[in-house]
Amino acid sequence: MEIKEYINYKETEILRLYNEVGWTAYTEKPQVLEQGYKNSLLVLAAYENDELLGII
Repeated sequence: MEIKEYINYKETEILRLYNEVGWTAYTEKPQVLEQGYKNSLLVLAAYENDELLGII
């Protein structure tokens, strides 16, 4: 597993992750979710074999 800074927002992988774990509060308004990421000071992502597994 690799932990790295999440710099380039990729809507499809974020929405897939959110839907898989049941975080549906923001998936109905993906543009709001994207702005949240873009306005964050730091976002870290866990990847395995180029698949997003988690985000903080």
